Amino acid sequence: MPPLGHICVLLLPLLIIFHLRPVNPVSIPAPRPYYQPSTCNGFAELCHKRYDEVCFAVTHNAFAVAPLVDATATIMKSGVNQDPGYILDYQLEDGYRGFKVAVWRNKTGEVHLCHGKCENSFIFYDAGPFVNFLTTIRRFLDSNRNEIVTLFLENVANLDVNTMASQFDAAHLTPYVYVPPDEGPIRWYTMQDMIVANTRLVVFMDRHCDITQQPWLLRQSMYVTQNNYRNYFPEPQFFNCEPYPNPRSDRRSLTLLNHQLNILIAEGSNGMDDVYKPDYYDRLTTNSLDSIAAHISTCTNKNVQVNFVSVDWGASGQTIAAVDAYNGVSRPVKVRSYDAVIHEASRNISSIMERAMRSAHRYVEKDSLMIGIDTLLKTLGVVLGMGVWGAFTILMAFGRWW
Repeated sequence: MPPLGHICVLLLPLLIIFHLRPVNPVSIPAPRPYYQPSTCNGFAELCHKRYDEVCFAVTHNAFAVAPLVDATATIMKSGVNQDPGYILDYQLEDGYRGFKVAVWRNKTGEVHLCHGKCENSFIFYDAGPFVNFLTTIRRFLDSNRNEIVTLFLENVANLDVNTMASQFDAAHLTPYVYVPPDEGPIRWYTMQDMIVANTRLVVFMDRHCDITQQPWLLRQSMYVTQNNYRNYFPEPQFFNCEPYPNPRSDRRSLTLLNHQLNILIAEGSNGMDDVYKPDYYDRLTTNSLDSIAAHISTCTNKNVQVNFVSVDWGASGQTIAAVDAYNGVSRPVKVRSYDAVIHEASRNISSIMERAMRSAHRYVEKDSLMIGIDTLLKTLGVVLGMGVWGAFTILMAFGRWW
């Protein structure tokens, strides 16, 4: 055998041993798997659309939910904006993907979600710690990989960006936040790109933003144009597409429609300090398919894309269906979990009391009278709890009292 052959024979075992030796997995990193969402916010049709080409249903003061206990009395209050028992979980389940909230400090300095003031009274509402609300959002995003959520923060407490960010950190929500590209003009990625990157939470705030410290807390006025929200029964003046507060301001990359109808209790001196409350009685008409479509058309007639439709009483009406129709999609009808928590008897009782108080409620001019009505309804609520009104409703149903 030639010398070269001897060398090969001697080296062969070493080559085999080296070849079979396990390779350190750190030295050759595995390729990162590419996540391809099959749907985006429920529909494959939305995946290739940019964020600014999609419309999202929004609940106004999403935290201000009337409790099921004494619900009829509670909906008379100014501080409540959502249906009895229609908590954030049900809003998310139904398809709402945008939420307006007001961030306050309570008397002890804790960061809470409140309406008007951090106490529970005729005109104020305290929904508890902000971090609890954010934790519900985080759990939803954890469990729903293909969903994008938007928050609108009214920073009433005047928190600095780092204090506000600490609330998101405490809820373990910060990893989901979206940071827009900083080069050139404002532009948005596609829904699919945002989902692939897992940056599925867009956060707007109305004041005290500082992108040098928290670039994901986006100044709302830089990104969003909205119409006037002071719309009063019986004729909403501002169900339109005019920018507010400055009608001549340049339109931003996103458009929000405030589609909430209110009842004027006391008119302010300059229109900025009016006292009003959400109109519960006309919620089905306000949140109807026709009403929302008509409002959207005031923008589309001007070639303006609508991105958010904000409503009170989100459980009532057809807001989700109207937004779906505008997006060119439709979702199958399903049994809602929320409906299971509302008993028909309670609805009947509430309906009777609504009719009884309707006229007085509509034309109230004095706060003291509203407080008197509220007290009356609370008293009736106690009677209802004792079953007297329940028995009355049953008898009425059988026509024995006619």
